Amino acid sequence: MRFARFASIFAIATALSPCTGAFARESAPATTTTTVSAAAVQATNVLVWMLDDVGYAQLSSFGSLIDTPNIDRVAWQGLRYANYHTAPICSASRAAFLTVRNPHSVHVGGHAAAALPLPGHDSEIPPDSGTVAAYLRQAGYDTFALGKWDHLPRAHQSAFGPYRLWPLGQGFDRFYGFLAADTDNWAPTLIQDNAPAPTPGGRGYHLNIDLADKAIDMITGR
Repeated sequence: MRFARFASIFAIATALSPCTGAFARESAPATTTTTVSAAAVQATNVLVWMLDDVGYAQLSSFGSLIDTPNIDRVAWQGLRYANYHTAPICSASRAAFLTVRNPHSVHVGGHAAAALPLPGHDSEIPPDSGTVAAYLRQAGYDTFALGKWDHLPRAHQSAFGPYRLWPLGQGFDRFYGFLAADTDNWAPTLIQDNAPAPTPGGRGYHLNIDLADKAIDMITGR
């Protein structure tokens, strides 16, 4: 996987900026291979796990009576934040998190499946809004999305596109999941990148396990 810190990318961009006057006569070709390699070794992986319809009452690391040992282990190893202001519905929450903007300002004020021909509610995220995934990719990261992707209008859910609001059009290199509010956990309708994926089958199949396996494959480059 190609990783690089933001600081390293900024330094490379500065080193390659045009020079004029005396600086041009004193300058020498920049070499960036060593810098990128060093950054790749030290770069931090970023994993975001967004859950629908889950609050503090469902995680034992925040006081719930429900035992969530694996989530707790991650929580105790890092930082826990308790001042996140979420939107009251899944589509708007995803759009806000991805763009780091108020969901109405990126046209997803409600659920994308119920888009309205009104500013802030048509579910058409403007091309200039940018996404966290796009910024990370520009910084040298490989970016993957898995699972539910339901913040795009119904007219965009066709296998024939348009694909601008699909994961690959929003800054992700790979995608495996479904373009809907929900799907069958045992016989899901899935999309891989920009194309329909074969319907999984076999005794014992479950979407949660499939998504976990695909995440591991993407991260390890299989």
